[in-house]
Amino acid sequence: MDIDNYAPTRRPGPAVKNIIWGALALGIISVILMVFSYAGAAVFGALGLFLGGFAMARAMKRVQIGEIDKKFVYIAAAGLVLSVIGFMVGYAGLVG
Repeated sequence: MDIDNYAPTRRPGPAVKNIIWGALALGIISVILMVFSYAGAAVFGALGLFLGGFAMARAMKRVQIGEIDKKFVYIAAAGLVLSVIGFMVGYAGLVG
């Protein structure tokens, strides 16, 4: 009996690099929208916070198993920081 035929196949997860670049894009958009619209900055900042946190968790996991380079963790962190800044300024502009 050949065990390899019955081994579970690994299902591919979401494309981690695309999620990381998406988090960075949302962070950049939220920072740019700080100048034009506080509501837009708050919305895109909040979306970037969710996606950036997910991207950081996935990137760290993939770095530990050696699937991607560590530079993608830094890119995800930059997107998360930009999203935090955009959300804070946008929310403060809406409230104040």
